[in-house]
Amino acid sequence: MNGTALNAPSFRPTPQNSRFILFSARTNGACGRAVFIDATRLPQFLLAVDLRSHQGHSLVQGIEQLRATAAGLRAHQNIANAAQHMSTIAGFEVYYTLRQQGGENGPGVYITQIKSAQLQATQPGQFRLEGSQLRPDHAAFNRCEQACIVSASHLNAAVEKARKLAQPLAAVANAPSALFFIPTPLENLEGQWLTPQQKTTGRDALCAQLAQALEDAQSADRAHTYVHVANHADTWLQQALAQVTGPLNKLTLAFVDPSPRAGYTIQKLKSLGAKLSQEAITVSTDQAEMTLARLRAKLAKTIGELRRAQPARAVQSVGAHQASKTFLAAAQQANLLSRWTR
Repeated sequence: MNGTALNAPSFRPTPQNSRFILFSARTNGACGRAVFIDATRLPQFLLAVDLRSHQGHSLVQGIEQLRATAAGLRAHQNIANAAQHMSTIAGFEVYYTLRQQGGENGPGVYITQIKSAQLQATQPGQFRLEGSQLRPDHAAFNRCEQACIVSASHLNAAVEKARKLAQPLAAVANAPSALFFIPTPLENLEGQWLTPQQKTTGRDALCAQLAQALEDAQSADRAHTYVHVANHADTWLQQALAQVTGPLNKLTLAFVDPSPRAGYTIQKLKSLGAKLSQEAITVSTDQAEMTLARLRAKLAKTIGELRRAQPARAVQSVGAHQASKTFLAAAQQANLLSRWTR
């Protein structure tokens, strides 16, 4: 990384018809897992990242550390394929498959995609919204007259939903409101992913936090607290209510885009004395937009796979085009000499 060539290591040989090459001199498997990158992704990677910058150095170092950290608690995991993971490194999303055995070049980490990260991970729980300010606040439900319980794949989406719901109720401009954020799997063009927050915060523990937030709202020195429950968060609320020890008669609730099982949650709330708003259940346009977004994502992913299929076959074929041979040879030479990891 300091501008001088790295010592030439002994590299694990890779089959000539494999499209995966070793990521750098440090990821040959001599220390930890071997880390490979799809050679067809290498030009995109080199164009997107200035390896002479601090971010470029951090990205390369982070990818090299996948030989020890791949598929850890800080990585996303594909719900449909437990071998596929995504790690956020230096502002980029690095997608890879972890092969404990097998693989084109043997066991190791196989990087299939690198692209700019859209969002930063955030821990779940209570937040306080006031004007444009957002900050964690474990007593937000006790302090604020209006609150939202929102499940979303990232905090930004939960905040946007909470602001939209709270705005019509605010008697005073920029009145503070509380948010209880529940992380859900991340969905993007690459698939549906279990987030690090879901890995590190168990459902039981998070439901216990939500139960405490409801009791805090009940014990507040005010007549009532208005609570919106949005985006299927009622499934979490139902489990949390089983841990509530006292009445919730000071709470008035409304459900926005609930799950089909919301009726069970409403019955439990009524048994605890909670009230329902005049519009107890509403379905917003967000729900339809989310469904369409999922369909668009699946379609785009399928189209992308079809477009990549032909170049991939050309690289893997023994009779590959001369252009593909030239590209692979150049990529392997760059990797061997470590010239792009300086």
